[in-house]
Amino acid sequence: MEHRCSPRINTDLRVRLNRNKHQCNGRLRNCSTLGFYIEVDNHDYSLHQLITVDIALCDIDGNAYSFVFEGRIVRKGQHFIALELEAEQLPTPSAVSFIELLKQAQQPAQPQRRLG
Repeated sequence: MEHRCSPRINTDLRVRLNRNKHQCNGRLRNCSTLGFYIEVDNHDYSLHQLITVDIALCDIDGNAYSFVFEGRIVRKGQHFIALELEAEQLPTPSAVSFIELLKQAQQPAQPQRRLG
């Protein structure tokens, strides 16, 4: 079942898509704890195909994180795929952590307060 009703976060992150030995790069354009919308050129993925998405990012303090998600393609076009994440229970803890990192990155920096 496709979950487009969950809150989405707009983003622009590079991702790597993997299916067996087939790999390609894409751009994660929006996401939620339940699914991803990824722009990708020249893909040959099929509907309902299970693929892996690798994402690396840094938080606002410079800490590096790596995430790997599995998802099924629920929509596709010539230059995009929409994935529904696969798991026994959604949202997964890693999906929640990933979304929280993205939310932190989108918050404006707090101004430094001068003491004295």
